[in-house]
Formats: sequence, structure tokens, C-alpha cells
Amino acid sequence: MTLPSTILLLAEAPAPGAGSLLTSPLIPLMLVMVFFIYMSWSNSRRQKKERDAMLSSLKKGDGITLNGGEIGKIVDLDEKTVLVKVDETNNTKIRYRRDAVLTRNGDPKADAKSDKSGSKDESKADSKDDTDTKK
Repeated sequence: MTLPSTILLLAEAPAPGAGSLLTSPLIPLMLVMVFFIYMSWSNSRRQKKERDAMLSSLKKGDGITLNGGEIGKIVDLDEKTVLVKVDETNNTKIRYRRDAVLTRNGDPKADAKSDKSGSKDESKADSKDDTDTKK
């Protein structure tokens, strides 16, 4: 090879640098991965804030569900533990760590009212179906 042919070959070859990095499919893939990692991190951070707020707002008399599936009512609580009444008939109380609380249950009286109103609507619908079949 002569010097002029070597210069021509170097002139035609793409220079390694910014041009080859921008055309690489690896860059968009990395950007997508960074986006998904950020979204999962921010979502978990938001859920942790909501859980901490729920745990700090617990008070006596709240109905709760624990991680193991136990359902009860808070009788006493302190900074790290919760005393939960799990059985009304035997007055059974169990002490749990506060972070064992999974969710706070709604007001049982309000839930019972919504269940009763739902059953009335269903009974009305059933009676309408019965009158349609009698015709």
C-alpha cells in the first residue's frame, strides 16, 4: 500500500466518537432503563410516605388488618407496638409491632349500612325479574 491509498482509506472510515455513539441502539435502551428505574423508585417512595402517614395516624378503636391476615381493633398503642383485640367473645388481645399493620379498616357501622343498602337494591332487582317471568 502506498501513502495516498492509506490516506483515502482513513478518509472513508467513520471516525470513532460522537457520531457512532448517537447512532448506537444502546443509548435509547439505556435511557428507557433509567426511566423505568426512576419511575419504580419514585412510586415506592410515594407508597412508603403513605404507609408512614397511615401508621402514624393510628388511634385507639381503629379496626385494622395485620400482615398475617388477622383482623382486630386497637386497644392500646405506643411508639413501637400495638395491642390488638382479635376476639370479642374471649377478650383475646395480642401485642404486635406497629409495622405489622397492613391496612386500616373502614368504620364497621358505615360498611354495614352500605351492605344493607346494596342488598335492598339486589332484592328490588330480583323482584322485578320475578314479575317479568310471571307475565
